[in-house]
Amino acid sequence: MLNEQTSPASENAEMTEAAVPNSPETEQAIQSQEGGVVAKLEAYLETQKGLASTVLPATGIKVTWPKFQPRPLWLKAQRMAKKETVNVTDIYITLLCEFGGEKLTLGQFKKLIPNNDNLHLTAEIMGDDDDEEGNG
Repeated sequence: MLNEQTSPASENAEMTEAAVPNSPETEQAIQSQEGGVVAKLEAYLETQKGLASTVLPATGIKVTWPKFQPRPLWLKAQRMAKKETVNVTDIYITLLCEFGGEKLTLGQFKKLIPNNDNLHLTAEIMGDDDDEEGNG
């Protein structure tokens, strides 16, 4: 005689059918939750309007960029770098930033911006906004 048992896999399949990512039911459930993730992300986006800036320590040039850094721009920098991945960050910075109100080409950036300014700017743009205790 065989015991009728449901496998854990079939139980999991039944449980997850109701919560399939990107399904209309899931999207509606997320949107209907007060303070859901979409609402939190939209609130964050509202706080990121405007520009961020820094002054490069060696050259004294003010550099500005959008507080909200759009992902498609990072992807564009990756495509432009092709197999030269070492250039991705420099390309991204030249696409994103204005230097004293002007855009620089990648060649100008590499030739005219000293390494300490480059490192400072990379840390400002790519780094964490909050200094950890004892690190800043």
